[in-house]
Amino acid sequence: MLPRPSHEAMVGPELHGVRGSDIRAELMAEAMRAYMQNPNYIKTVAPNVARRIREAVNTHPELRKIIVFN
Repeated sequence: MLPRPSHEAMVGPELHGVRGSDIRAELMAEAMRAYMQNPNYIKTVAPNVARRIREAVNTHPELRKIIVFN
C-alpha cells in the first residue's frame, strides 16, 4: 500500500485561489486526472472516489463513448 502524505504535505485547490463551489469541481477534476494517469494509484489511495468516477463516467450516455474507467 502506498504511504499517505502527512497533513503538512497535503495541498488543495484553496492554496491556488480556488474558492466556493469550484473547490469540489477542481478536486473531482484532479481525481479524474489521477485515475487516467495511474488507475492503480487512485484505486489504492481513494477506492470510493475511483468507484464513484467509474459509476458516473461509465453510465453517462455521452462520456462512455469517449472513455471507460475499469
